[in-house]
Amino acid sequence: MKIIDRIPKNLLDATNDFAKNLEWSRRKPIYEIHKWWARRYSGIVRLFLIYSQMELKTLKEITDYNEFVSEKYYNPPKYKSKTLLDPFCGGGTILLESGLLGFNSYGIEINKLAYNIVSSYKELNKINLNELEREILVFSRLNNKMLWSTKCKKEHESTIIHTFLSWVNNDNEMQIKYNEIKRGNKESIYFCEVCKGIFKNQINLERCPICDNLFNKEYEDFEYNKIIPFAIEYYCSKCNSREIKKISDEETLLFYCNDFDYKKNFMEIPNLNETNRLLKHGFNDFGELLSNRQKITFEQFLDYFDKTPYREISRIVVSNALRSCSFLAYYSNIYRKIIPGFTIKSYWLPKQPTELNPNSYIVKNKLQPLGRGNIISAFNKIVKAKMNSEEYNFNFNLFHGPSQDILNDINVKFDIVFTDPPYADFQYYSDLSLFNLALLREVDKEGLNNLVEKEVVMRDKKSLDKYKLMLTEIFSKIKTKLSYDSQIIVTYHHTNLYIIRNFLEIFKTLDYNLDCIYPVMGESSGKISKRKIYLDLLFVFSERKKDTITVNTNTYISKSDFELMEKIPDLIDFYNEL
Repeated sequence: MKIIDRIPKNLLDATNDFAKNLEWSRRKPIYEIHKWWARRYSGIVRLFLIYSQMELKTLKEITDYNEFVSEKYYNPPKYKSKTLLDPFCGGGTILLESGLLGFNSYGIEINKLAYNIVSSYKELNKINLNELEREILVFSRLNNKMLWSTKCKKEHESTIIHTFLSWVNNDNEMQIKYNEIKRGNKESIYFCEVCKGIFKNQINLERCPICDNLFNKEYEDFEYNKIIPFAIEYYCSKCNSREIKKISDEETLLFYCNDFDYKKNFMEIPNLNETNRLLKHGFNDFGELLSNRQKITFEQFLDYFDKTPYREISRIVVSNALRSCSFLAYYSNIYRKIIPGFTIKSYWLPKQPTELNPNSYIVKNKLQPLGRGNIISAFNKIVKAKMNSEEYNFNFNLFHGPSQDILNDINVKFDIVFTDPPYADFQYYSDLSLFNLALLREVDKEGLNNLVEKEVVMRDKKSLDKYKLMLTEIFSKIKTKLSYDSQIIVTYHHTNLYIIRNFLEIFKTLDYNLDCIYPVMGESSGKISKRKIYLDLLFVFSERKKDTITVNTNTYISKSDFELMEKIPDLIDFYNEL
């Protein structure tokens, strides 16, 4: 019997505590290489894979479970004769962790953005970081001089960091929601849309001291008609200072870039669950979510690296910077940095977006971004990922396409299937990733139609049966590819007992035995918005007939986590009833 078959409560608590402490605020650098919406804890994945292979009797000698968990995570055993499948590999956590343990791992992913992210790991060993940094600096200097140049108070050449923007209504009136555009420790910088003044004054000013205009107005019918710039923040290397000033007529012309030749047409925005809010606001294609000079900068960056060994990694860099370098981002006075609204709500249009220069940087001992989330930030994530990648093995087998099709061509017997399948919830990662893929020109209507047809997802409450049918087809094919005494490990994130039961019915229909249910840490901290639930349910299935066991954990965050654990006995009764 393996540890995973009978995990003691103290070991489960130690495992959850360790995983939470390791990645509660931020994932490990290797997993920060690019944003993905559904990454699970590496500690949970690595440790449960180890528990699936270690004999239960080895725990008899353990006196300190916390020490045991830490030792196994940082000095893991190797299982070179084992094969693993993740049919919904997403951002690749299970592939990387299983590869580190020596598994011969196979991953399938229908989403092209996720596939690109996982593929990028194979590029890390090819990168010469010094050479790549030099090339990025060469490009950035040229591009900044052409598109992002301004003058400081002393007439020195300076680099634009942020351009503060306003939506105007159909009457061409500015709609300024927040007149305080940058907060300091004692003073703030304000913009008045009536007198067009930019000035410093006390924090939380309610009216313009020049014209008595009321600040921070509420707009009953906010209109997303068009964007206009009103102020810029720049950095002068000679003065070594950052300043905000009113945008000039010349700088306004540079913002619009109407005289520049570039590829203007991008993929039309389809009418899907997540994208329809863009259509309601009058957007037609994904390119409209960026300023012209942001589009030109990214296009030139990709062209610059297109014929180099860094072509693929340059596309990951651009893709990672798009969330912050778009009209989906805004400058937060509370956090004093750019906040990509995409991380909070899908395709959420800020009332007061900010244009971030994709190239703004400063060199102080090392290359650092000016402005959060640009190309320089993305490059630094690549640096950290590479520097923390030595323990990992990137020789996994990766396939792009729907699992129900790809599985037909994989002739391998698997010892472990470990996956985090699509939830029966309204989370549409394909819709969200279209923004990145459209700007990279990696998706067209045919590819989109295939994705919508083949993706396992619930697009409305009526599609639960289709969701179950597609998962049933996939797991029935997987069943024919299992080796003797194999196991299926599945993490699932949901609060609704009805939905979880429907998910379990898939495996019940296929005559899998439900060996165990464990509540494990699944979600990380929601710094900007609190999550309802943080725990996943980890199910262990096999073809062996035995009783289902479970234990609860003391490591939980919300009331919904506790309520979820209370439902586990009902789920076991439901699954095992005749």
